[in-house]
Amino acid sequence: MEKDLVEVKPNKGLSGVTGAEDTQSKSNKMTEYNEHSASDKSIRVISFNGKQAEWAVWETKFLAKANRRRFKKVLLGIDKVPKDSEEIDLSDDEGKKKQSLREANERLYEELLLSIDGNEKTARVAFNLVKLAKTKDLADGDASLAWKRLKEKYATKSTQTLLRLKKKFVNSKLELKTDPEEWITDLEDLRAQMMDQDYIMDEKEFHMHILNNLPDAYEIVQRELERKLDEDLSTVEIQTELKLKFQRMHPNKVDDENEDVGFICWRFQRSLP
Repeated sequence: MEKDLVEVKPNKGLSGVTGAEDTQSKSNKMTEYNEHSASDKSIRVISFNGKQAEWAVWETKFLAKANRRRFKKVLLGIDKVPKDSEEIDLSDDEGKKKQSLREANERLYEELLLSIDGNEKTARVAFNLVKLAKTKDLADGDASLAWKRLKEKYATKSTQTLLRLKKKFVNSKLELKTDPEEWITDLEDLRAQMMDQDYIMDEKEFHMHILNNLPDAYEIVQRELERKLDEDLSTVEIQTELKLKFQRMHPNKVDDENEDVGFICWRFQRSLP
């Protein structure tokens, strides 16, 4: 990308160094460039499209990734990043810790920017919140400030948000042609978002909603599951029973899924040497 890395002449460098020195300088620059490129390629971002409904899932994934890499406390502002003006002495443990915090902030800020496509209409607001999260002390970007602004925008607790989520949850019913496993997964997501708004919904209430919003075709399975409500009935068990009923009612869909899997396996075997 930096054209001067490939255009440097062996005997007459721009600074007038000897051929050997110039070659060594080129080698050092190429090494530095390659390391930078390798670092860029190693970044695996988790995309956020700027939609309110997608925030909870993206937030959970991003926090999990930050926690695995031990960056979470920097992201949440618990560990304070040293100011740009602060000189760090890398000869002691304290200085090394400060340097690691500075690097963690740089990496987190970079990932936040890369995670949001500023060209997409729905993501522009989120992108600008991150882009403008710069201060006098952290002129190139403050990851903690960016995260705080995103939370204020997309995770604000309000009665209006809770009412919207609850209305969507209450009105959600299983359609005859809808896979119950997918429907229940959507309900679990709504439940999680309501719980983020401090709304408490226990397992029994959640299960009752599922069983009370099934089509008539599920009546027999519904009665069997209702008898188990006072027992240790799990969401997975409900999903399994409803899924089996769905497959019996729609055998062609099962056949199509099996055919797709078989075709993929056949193509894979054909690709083997």
